[in-house]
Order: sequence, then C-alpha cells, then structure tokens
Amino acid sequence: MLAFAMAAMTASAQTVIFDGESGSSDPWWGDASATIVDNPTKEGINISDKCLQITANTDQKCAKLGMGGTSLNGMRRISFMIKMPESGVNVKVKLIKDGTYWLSRAVWYDGNGAWQKKTVLFPEASVVDANTCIELFPHENESYVGNLVAYIDNVQLEGAIVGGAGIDGMADNTISAKAKITGILAKGTEVCIDMDNGWNKLSYDDYVKMNSKFSNNITSVDITEATISDFDADQFFWKNPNNLVYAADDHRADHANILYKDGEVWKANVLNLNQANPFAAPTDFNANTVHVYRSLQEGINTMCLPFYVGQAEISTNCKIATFKNGTTFTFVDHADANVPFLATDVDDAVDAGTGLTFTDKGVCATGALGTTFVGVYAPRNAEGLYGINNGGKLQKGGSGATINSFRAYLTAVVSEAREITFEDETTGLTDVSSKTSDGRGECFNLAGQRVAQPTKGLYIVNGRKVVIK
Repeated sequence: MLAFAMAAMTASAQTVIFDGESGSSDPWWGDASATIVDNPTKEGINISDKCLQITANTDQKCAKLGMGGTSLNGMRRISFMIKMPESGVNVKVKLIKDGTYWLSRAVWYDGNGAWQKKTVLFPEASVVDANTCIELFPHENESYVGNLVAYIDNVQLEGAIVGGAGIDGMADNTISAKAKITGILAKGTEVCIDMDNGWNKLSYDDYVKMNSKFSNNITSVDITEATISDFDADQFFWKNPNNLVYAADDHRADHANILYKDGEVWKANVLNLNQANPFAAPTDFNANTVHVYRSLQEGINTMCLPFYVGQAEISTNCKIATFKNGTTFTFVDHADANVPFLATDVDDAVDAGTGLTFTDKGVCATGALGTTFVGVYAPRNAEGLYGINNGGKLQKGGSGATINSFRAYLTAVVSEAREITFEDETTGLTDVSSKTSDGRGECFNLAGQRVAQPTKGLYIVNGRKVVIK
C-alpha cells in the first residue's frame, strides 16, 4: 500500500503524502498507535472530516512516516498540520536514512489545542533519497508523562515543480525556453530550527530558487496551475526581461510582461521587449502598451516585430518594405506580425534605452520568421549573414559579428547585386536610396547618357529603371 501510494504521487506530480480523508493510515507505520479518527475540531485551517491520531508515551515516543524507496521528487520541504492539547513546545522531526539517524528539525507549536500548519526543510544537496522515514515527536525532549494524544493531517511536499519534478533537485541554469510551473511558490521566514547546527533558524524562498534554475534563454513561464503566495514578480525577469509570465488576473499589475486571462483572451497591461534578450510568444495575446527597447539608425533599418506595425508608428516619414527576391524589396503600407521588413527614411536615430512605443497591439504567437530574409528574436552570431551597416549599405558579417533581437538579415546576396533596390507595389519602378549605392553600378539618364554623380530623379542603373532620392 505504501509503495503504491508513493508511486502514484510521483507519477502525477502531486504533493500530498498523507490526507486523513483517504481513510487509510498509510504511509504511517503502526508506531504511537497511529490510526484514522474523526477530526475533533473541524475549524480554522483544517475542516477535514478525518485526520490521524497518535498516542505518544515513553514506550512509543513518535509516529513514523515511511517514505519507502522513493525520493522526495526533487523537493526539500514538507509541511503538516498538527493539533495538541499543550502549547509552547517544540515539535521535533527526525530524518532516518537507511536505518540511521541523519538530522533533526524543530518547529514551534503554540496553538493551544487549535490546528497549526508547520514546515520543515531538509538539506538541499540530498533531497531525501531511498529507505528513509520521518519520525515526528510531539515533544523535542522525547519525554512524556503518561500518554500524549496529538492529531496530524495534510502532510505534503511543497515547492515549485517543473516537468513533474521539484526544482530543488535541478541544476542551476537548466530551465529554458517554455516552462510550466505547478506545485507551490511561496516564501517562509524562520519556519523551523536546525537542531544539529546551533539551533539555526531556517528560511526558504521559492522565487529566488526558481530564478537560479532559469537559464538566460527562458522565454515564457506558465504559473496558472501553481499555488501562489507572497508573489515576487521580479524573480521571473532577472535572467530575461523579455520573459512572458502567464498568471492569474490578480498579478497583472505587478510587473510588465505578466499575462492574464480576460474571458478567453490573454492580455498584458505592458509588454517590454529588449534587443539584448530572446523573445518567444507561445500564444496570441493583446498588449495595451508595448515598449521595444532597440536602437535605430537614421535611414534604413532591418526590423521584425511580433505585431502589425504601420509606417508612421516607427517615424513620421518612415516607409516599410518587405522582401521580394534577391536584394529587391517592395514598399507596403504596413508589416504583419513576425514578418521581417526594412524601415527606410527613418527620420532620426533612436538609442536602445529610448526605443519605440506602441499602443493597443495584438501580439501573435511566434512562428516562422522567413527563409531568405529572416527575422531575429534572439541575439545570434551573424558571421556570413548580410545586414545593413551604419551607412545604410548591405554588409556581410565577419568573424565575431552579432545581430540583436527584433532585426533581420539576408542569408545570401547574388554576386551582381550592388545595392538594395525598392520596388513600388503599384508602379513597378525601382527606388534606390543614394545612401545605399556603392558607386560601382553604371548610371544613365533616360536619354542614354552616362551620369557620374546622379542627383534625385529617374535613371537607368545596371539595366533597371530606378528613382534615386
């Protein structure tokens, strides 16, 4: 029965070890006359019908909770409810491993006969493994006069769970990309005493622990099925400020990038996107305000954004051009979500600390970002890729070159290409910015005369009609 109960717990990632409502005293052993009884006071924090009664005395000093050959599944915290007739005493919890004493913890009971919840912490390095039992002594000194009757209920493992295992058992910096956290996220100050090391008071913080397990590539965290208390929003964003947190409605105002459900629609009050970090949206959602913290240069910029954007939203005279073929782009009035584009005629340079601000945006789930002209949502190596340099020209990335998020690159440029060309969607004429010309193409006016220094107007460049601005 014990082995079955523990196996079921780990397979389904549940945290409950014992609940009196089950009607069975497993996984408690028979020590201290452990038996299921009616809850003598169904009030306060425990209104369950059933609980465990133990009777401790000098012959049987403690109740024993057998853990079998099963670990605590990567968690180091156990909580339980206890009710005793006495008050102002330390309840001792011993850990026995392979039949040998390992450690002791003490928790203070001052309930005066009422139910109280207590929490004990185990060493993080071990997280309790095989052949272990937990001994619970109603008194720390293990001495009793006559029989001491105590009641225990709702023994459970506590902590954050990812992929069916507690994060305490995971290596640092290993949770990446898309994560779902269940279990319990909480904080506890001086919840128990380490009786073996100077009676030190022990505390825990699931949020700090969670942050240590995140890698810099964490992009979304779903906590909608976790039990939350003492919510610490900042810990979700230290590793990646572009991280998206799917949470309950009551946390939506705690931080940017927190998503909440409004009916069937996910929403964010504020979405912050930083060029130095990765971004990936697993679902569509609406954002009231979007801050894109990326730099722009005057003239031409590559861009890729997870929402529809119109020309004037970037700058007053900006034009948007999407990829056609080779090095030719077509002017359009907007760019759709997740479609890389060129923003031309940007009026003024913008630093990354200022960036761009958009309102009322429908953010689309991240999908394909192009094949030849490719959007970038995570900083990457750009060696061998073509981008736009500070002069507005195509430039192949050399050794050590990188490209930040919310930009785009060309994977290949045909050898005869001299500059980026822009084709107007309605006229079919090609528009070449004078800033992009490298001077190697022969230029003729419409009369067929070679022009060495063309000014604004219509010309023939490399056999194509172009408008030079």
